[in-house]
Amino acid sequence: MYRLHLPTGAGKTFAGGGFALRHAALRGLRRVIVAVPFISITEQNAAVYRSLLDPEHGPRTVLEHHSAVNFEAPDRHAPRSLGTSGGVSQDQRRARPNRWAKLAAENWDAPFIVTTTVRLIESLFGNSRSATRRLHRLANSVIVLDEVQALPDTLLTPILSGLRELVEHYGVTLVLSSATQPELATLMADRPATARHRRQPRTAFLSFALCGGVSVTESSQTLSR
Repeated sequence: MYRLHLPTGAGKTFAGGGFALRHAALRGLRRVIVAVPFISITEQNAAVYRSLLDPEHGPRTVLEHHSAVNFEAPDRHAPRSLGTSGGVSQDQRRARPNRWAKLAAENWDAPFIVTTTVRLIESLFGNSRSATRRLHRLANSVIVLDEVQALPDTLLTPILSGLRELVEHYGVTLVLSSATQPELATLMADRPATARHRRQPRTAFLSFALCGGVSVTESSQTLSR
């Protein structure tokens, strides 16, 4: 588990995403999941990551998934291509619904996912068919919890317990990102006496040195393979 503690405006979006991509590429993890508590910030972050990671030509990398996404709307983010493909022009493709995102959102089948904290928690604890189809995608991933101080106090115990389970048994690397870091590491390390033999989550602070030197293109291509 890592803690990314940067003041507002210092570039947590770039630093957190860059570290997650680099870490996933080095450790052979399958995807990066960025969870943000507010839809407006989720949309902003998704736009930033799309501009960095989605290729101008070819398959996409970034999936934006939250309640405000309309998968039936015209696909404004369709990849560009030269001329026509199968008799379909670029303008015609962009007028079609976003079929790739609609299918990928059903089970989070994408290398880089930007979602809300609520949607992430639903995927971890929900018993609906849509939630359970996403659950297995959490394993072997890097989960970046942005604005982690916004987690509801009354639900901290089950949320942290679920995240700790992912870290200990399912190959998940957790990054807690915030300008005002709460003391969650201590709570995640607390375990009953009967379970003290299990591996405890290791906590480390991220710095610009750890997040630097990231080749965004190479890291995202590694996850897409």
